[in-house]
Amino acid sequence: MDQRTFLMTGPPRSGTTYLSAVLHDPPRIITVSDPAGLWKRYYTTHGKSEAILEEIESFRAQIVAGEPTPTLEGTPGYAGQQRVDTWNQKKRSATYSVAGTTLIGFKNPEIFLDHLEIFVKAGIPTLITVRHPEAVISSWKNSDPRRPLGFANGDSLIHTPKSTSPIERRIDLLNHMTGLIIAARTAPNVLLIRYEDWFENAPIGKISDFLSLDEPFSLIPPPIKPGPVALEPEELALIRKRLAVYEDLGYQTKDGALLGAFAG
Repeated sequence: MDQRTFLMTGPPRSGTTYLSAVLHDPPRIITVSDPAGLWKRYYTTHGKSEAILEEIESFRAQIVAGEPTPTLEGTPGYAGQQRVDTWNQKKRSATYSVAGTTLIGFKNPEIFLDHLEIFVKAGIPTLITVRHPEAVISSWKNSDPRRPLGFANGDSLIHTPKSTSPIERRIDLLNHMTGLIIAARTAPNVLLIRYEDWFENAPIGKISDFLSLDEPFSLIPPPIKPGPVALEPEELALIRKRLAVYEDLGYQTKDGALLGAFAG
């Protein structure tokens, strides 16, 4: 792998898209966020495989060769007019002049999470975002259930929950994704980023150090505080109990259950 390549992943709706947008600063850094279903098509053909390393390198070569690349640049979220959202904001294709020091970052939540073990072994710098489970599952619940593999009902390419209960399926899926993160979080080529930190002590310094940037990046677009979590009391109780493992990711617990989500 080219040493100027890095990856971004995390559970869907945990801040991966914002991370991709805030780091995009061509020609110093170019980030590519979920390009037209590429990674899902790859996974449908190959499943979890080291072939993804070749796919990433091939994609990098296309960008270096000047082929049009879909990025978040030009979307309302990137302009700071609303939240950055790869689901509802159409990306714009652009060509970039790549210098010898240009970093290129590829972002995908679901498929890249399943490949974390491979990325760790390959030594690829990988940024992983996490967010309080209440906020993640609330966002999944409010997404369009008609969207294929849109996580509204706990559906995913990388894991199939057994329960028929929507809330149980969402919890099961997030628990599976969290287990992949916990297994990789201490690797030297992995950096964990909490969504909530963008609103408290923005992790600019540690991300800049991790990517060996000569100058820190700026919070452009600025983070927009989230709205309230929209879940029923019984759903909140299940999430806090079943996902107390988030204590290993820096979230507080009490009496074996998570404390409530940061609401902004």
